[in-house]
Amino acid sequence: MKTLDSLLEECYDGLVTDECKKRVIEYVMQTPSVLGEHIVRIKRLTKVARHILESDPTSLESHLERLFHYHIEGLQLIGSMKKHDIKVSIAMEAHLCSHAAFVARTLSMKNTSSTDLAIFWRQQSYSYLITSAEIITNEDPNHAARSYGYAAEDAKELWELTGNHSWVFEWYEKRLIAGDIAAIHNSKQAIYHYSFAANGAYCMFEITQHVPWLIKSQRLHKLSSDLCVGLDQKHSAYSSAFAADHAMKLPSWQRIPNKKYIGTRKNITADCNPY
Repeated sequence: MKTLDSLLEECYDGLVTDECKKRVIEYVMQTPSVLGEHIVRIKRLTKVARHILESDPTSLESHLERLFHYHIEGLQLIGSMKKHDIKVSIAMEAHLCSHAAFVARTLSMKNTSSTDLAIFWRQQSYSYLITSAEIITNEDPNHAARSYGYAAEDAKELWELTGNHSWVFEWYEKRLIAGDIAAIHNSKQAIYHYSFAANGAYCMFEITQHVPWLIKSQRLHKLSSDLCVGLDQKHSAYSSAFAADHAMKLPSWQRIPNKKYIGTRKNITADCNPY
């Protein structure tokens, strides 16, 4: 019989065998804490557990909080190792944060009958995604951009759950940051981040009726459209249409004909006063 560690190593990249799935579920059911485990085992265990959750969401449903705390214990272990000058991979720390966020988001979606719990777990997801993005930006900017993008999704959901407008600003800002990072390393992903940032900006305009938000939304849609040329013509047309629509809603003295306006990132700033 293969050891759990050998199964985790074999299934780490996503193709989880039935034997591995069975052993991981048994382990989680029988193990309240992983504080005594090696950090590499915790990393592999949590990654494979995520693969299992993605393919079979009900398989670990009654043990999600325990699985979440595995990640937190892993981060505590990393903190302890740092205090003793033991070198730890930044990627490992970012991994534990982003996968903790995934479990927290799953818990939020599970607790639909309790708004307070749904908010709590969604806030946990947002917080760990931001941490993951901040510590990995220089080493793995693609991972950072994805994390900021997921954090923006959490912020949008938190606005819908709480009605707190500050989350709309977080939705806009984190998508804009994701777009700026992706623009350097993955231009196609930047297109979509900027488009979603535009949606956040427009939502801020609807809430505040503050015209600068409408300008931001129009310019971000135009930027997304212009970056799409040769990559995604359908999305380019979609974003261009929104840019034109938003331009027509601007006061006449602030309008720039859509065909004459060239979308550039320097025309949009992230530091607009939310209100």
